[in-house]
Amino acid sequence: FRRPTAVARSADGSRLFVVDADNHRVQVLDAATGAPLAAWGTRIGPAEADAGAAATGSGFVDPFGIAVDAAGGVFVSDRGAHRVLKFSAAGERIGGFGGRGPADRDLWKPGDLAVATDGRIIVVDYGNHRPKLFDADGTWWATFGTGRAVTRDDGRRERPAARPVPRRTGGGER
Repeated sequence: FRRPTAVARSADGSRLFVVDADNHRVQVLDAATGAPLAAWGTRIGPAEADAGAAATGSGFVDPFGIAVDAAGGVFVSDRGAHRVLKFSAAGERIGGFGGRGPADRDLWKPGDLAVATDGRIIVVDYGNHRPKLFDADGTWWATFGTGRAVTRDDGRRERPAARPVPRRTGGGER
């Protein structure tokens, strides 16, 4: 692995799906032994993603999050391509959604993923500062929050007061 960023367990508990971000792939491991079973994904550049490779292929610019639904669908967020890809448990690309932008159906650097109890996909839309809810087929359902980052300048979050650092004197005794 080179920079593993997320892990998810198959619905039956037999496999682990690990995002191997710097190798631009998902590695599948036996959950009981840790033995490698499969790997899928290839590296594509941002220009390839913008040109449409992200819409049809299984390549990743910067894979990050992963979630598995009860039907065995594996969802992988790609921060660099601003999308979420859906794979079968065998690694076959079967769908995807997203695209860079501020609209509700768009994503900008999607991060962590989770599957809700009803099967819908929760996506942390890092670049747009809000989580979003989609169907497993990518249909947008809801956006949570304002989509506005809160900073110190907003006056909503105060910086904690600085505390003096105790200094030791003497012979190094504790």
